Amino acid sequence: DEACGGCEGDAKAEAKGKQAGKGKGPGKGNGLGKGKGAMAKGSCQDTSIDVGRTTATAPAAYLKRLQSILAEELFARDYYQAASKSLGGRRFGNLSRAEQRHADAIASAIRSLGGKPVLSHGRSIVPAKTMAESERVCRDIEKLVIKEYKGLIQDCPDPALLKVLNNIQSANLRHLRAVGG
Repeated sequence: DEACGGCEGDAKAEAKGKQAGKGKGPGKGNGLGKGKGAMAKGSCQDTSIDVGRTTATAPAAYLKRLQSILAEELFARDYYQAASKSLGGRRFGNLSRAEQRHADAIASAIRSLGGKPVLSHGRSIVPAKTMAESERVCRDIEKLVIKEYKGLIQDCPDPALLKVLNNIQSANLRHLRAVGG
């Protein structure tokens, strides 16, 4: 199975005290910490925002958009987790963990900008019955968040947050490729 092309590999490298971008051996390039480029530059591992360094204040409308993308990240996490349980395979589990990191980063950003993060996406998850159907739903999820992040990046009021949003967007593009998009 393909995994997110950088997210999981960076997490494993960080846990071992290694620097991202230093894969070992020829590997398969699947983002699991093996092979060239396994720990991609700009991965979603670099999604923390230093609450004390944020100087911007966000308009209420921007905070609302961040709340909306947080709900989408939580939905994506839960959908990938359900797909992993119902269809098996490492890919969906890896993507679910990556989406949790994205959600954590967005929640941190919301708090740093003076807001209170949503705790749930408020939707029920109905896992697909086939791999093809699940991949289609995953592509739809990733395409939606990619579109939303484009707008958030364009209107971002804070340089620290902009870096986080750009890193998450890069990961979203890899996620889309991982599900055949």
